[in-house]
Amino acid sequence: MVLPHNPLERRTLMSTTILSFQNRVVIETLHNEGRSLRYIANYLDFSKTTILPDN
Repeated sequence: MVLPHNPLERRTLMSTTILSFQNRVVIETLHNEGRSLRYIANYLDFSKTTILPDN
């Protein structure tokens, strides 16, 4: 699946990026396609640490 590249809403709270539902759907879609963490972070213009899953 090819996703259109458009700036997604970015909100911050006390220097923490809050991912919107739309951001999470894009991350899940790209992850399911086998894209790397670096690719996803660059695609969304986020830091890799922003999109790392919590363990």
